[in-house]
Amino acid sequence: PTLSYPPYFTSAGPGLRGGEVDTQIKLRLTGHDDFGNRKTQGGEVVGITMSGGWNNATDGSWRDSVTHVGSVTDLTNGLYDLSYLSTQAGAYVVDVVVASPASGLRVPIPGSPF
Repeated sequence: PTLSYPPYFTSAGPGLRGGEVDTQIKLRLTGHDDFGNRKTQGGEVVGITMSGGWNNATDGSWRDSVTHVGSVTDLTNGLYDLSYLSTQAGAYVVDVVVASPASGLRVPIPGSPF
């Protein structure tokens, strides 16, 4: 098999557009190799974090920005289900990275951060 190539990975799902507080927000990641072919096996090191939230709430209270690590489920077929949970309203940045098999460095997928 050829090496996975994070810059060719694709993402889809409602988690790219946002979500509601205290609700799991999901997206799916599809792995591709260095030739652009879809991967048919899993095993990649994938990470998702989201950070943000309103510092100054509408009720006048002050809240610190939050950072959460999301969960990753390897479906073992080149697909990965990712989810995260926002605990307060506001704008967030979602970072999705995949460890490069060649270097071990965590490489953002195309479009990340969202």
